[in-house]
Amino acid sequence: MKLNTLLIGASAAVLSFAALPAQAAVYLWTYSGVGDITSASGTFTTSNTLNGAGGYDVVGITGQVDGDILTGMIANPNQPNTSTSPLGLFYYDNNFFAGAQSFSGPGLLFTSGGGVEYNLWADSATAYQLWRGAPGQGYTDRSTGTFAVQALGVPEPATWTLMIAGFGMVGALLRRRQAATLA
Repeated sequence: MKLNTLLIGASAAVLSFAALPAQAAVYLWTYSGVGDITSASGTFTTSNTLNGAGGYDVVGITGQVDGDILTGMIANPNQPNTSTSPLGLFYYDNNFFAGAQSFSGPGLLFTSGGGVEYNLWADSATAYQLWRGAPGQGYTDRSTGTFAVQALGVPEPATWTLMIAGFGMVGALLRRRQAATLA
């Protein structure tokens, strides 16, 4: 009787946690360019649901561009549609697509210290551009290069909950079987 109560309670807990929304995805990215900007890398975080453009909203970024430390994303007030950067230098949409071409023409807009803006976008699945703009200076650096992205395999909380509950149920069944054998 106790085992049945335990299994029913554990099942209810698993179902309630499994109903939680999925968590954001984190990606490792690298850019290698020819021109004024030669390398950039870091991580970016996307929302957990497809947006109206069929991609995912990029909501955070970390990393560096040629040693310049990134301080964050510039939020898109028109998500998923195109916006103009605060300096008026770039168009951006902050949409990530999980296909061959990771970004659209408007691309991502992020910043580093001193109000410097970076815009990373794709001309095609194999040709990316990264431009830098600074307050009062306009476009200061640009390059064309390649972009690589890899999802980081961090299990979501609901996955951990299901695994732990499953191990608990198997342990309870084994314990019950062992108790029946000893009796």
